[in-house]
Amino acid sequence: MKKQFTIGEIAKLHNIPESTLRYYDKIGIFQPSYTNPDSQYRYYSMEQFSTLDIIKFLRHLDISLQDIKRYIEQRTPEQAVHLLTNQLENLVQKQKEIEYLITTTRKKIAFIHEGLQGDLEKVVYKQLPKRAIKALPLERYISDEEFILLLVELQNTIHSVAPAL
Repeated sequence: MKKQFTIGEIAKLHNIPESTLRYYDKIGIFQPSYTNPDSQYRYYSMEQFSTLDIIKFLRHLDISLQDIKRYIEQRTPEQAVHLLTNQLENLVQKQKEIEYLITTTRKKIAFIHEGLQGDLEKVVYKQLPKRAIKALPLERYISDEEFILLLVELQNTIHSVAPAL
């Protein structure tokens, strides 16, 4: 059985670009088991496959290369639990953000459909539920550009407003 694999072979076997393997070597995350001093060819051993699989998994979870390097250098079960627990919290937060964006997008689509089905020549009044209103006092006439700037600033201060389409 083959004991050493070139960078091209390991890249193909693990479906990872050679440039990524070179970069991982450069920053010290995943270095070849042997580098030929004459040709500078990198060679990897079969024992390194599991480490590369771990790195790929952690990158797939969007864990930073810095955190992965720290983990690889001090790999313990406790470190793994800590790293994965932190990332789980990040993923749950991202999931909430995505769910909010999905809900908001569906509402915007429904609102647009509703507008398209209505009579554009007719004014429609709707009773809306009570909600907080944020206002900016204007003491003088302002230009359209100043109004737009104030509107953008107002939108940035309100966290519950979805981005405009």
